[in-house]
Amino acid sequence: ITTNLLADSKKYLGEQDEFATQEGKKLTEATSEESLVSNTKINESKNNIEEVKEEKKIFSKVKTKEEIFEKFKELRINNTLSKFNKKLTTLLKENIISSKEKIYEFENRELLSLVFDAEVKAASDENVIFLFDDNKLSDYFNENIFEIEDILKQLLNKNYKIISVDKDLWNNIKKEFNSKAKEYIYDSDDSIIKQLKENNVSEQDDITDIFGEIVVYN
Repeated sequence: ITTNLLADSKKYLGEQDEFATQEGKKLTEATSEESLVSNTKINESKNNIEEVKEEKKIFSKVKTKEEIFEKFKELRINNTLSKFNKKLTTLLKENIISSKEKIYEFENRELLSLVFDAEVKAASDENVIFLFDDNKLSDYFNENIFEIEDILKQLLNKNYKIISVDKDLWNNIKKEFNSKAKEYIYDSDDSIIKQLKENNVSEQDDITDIFGEIVVYN
């Protein structure tokens, strides 16, 4: 009987040890799984933070570009008015009107039509302010300003530095100019043009880095 009891006790203790071992394995596996999930979440969180930082970087550059363009716009307005010539303004209006029939000679008729739709409000020998009643058209004109300058050169056989304004802004400009409250002194815009173009290239590179090249299949 004693022998049987000892045998049963050993068997019981062995079963308990095996149970404890299995439970230990389960606990270790659960801990490892929790650790893996935790690490995965941490990595995902880090990736999300980096993506947000990158997006903020792009939006910051876009904002910087807008700020640079506003300075560029102010400078172009200033330079036009610093050498404003009424006769040259009238002559330019007439030359543009008489050139409308040439529109079919140009590939980019959309941008050229903007020139014909706009009104020349002030001009010097090298600078021009165009007016649009619609601020969206004015903005679109300015977004394509360097292409339009190339088109104007082909159309009129002369280089012009141009800028577009909407009706509200023009009314403010005219009021300030007529009051003679401000002195307009010509200043080169070469440096700010360089900033604009460099900023634009950098911005496009950043967008490509995030979204990749967009390929369209027909």
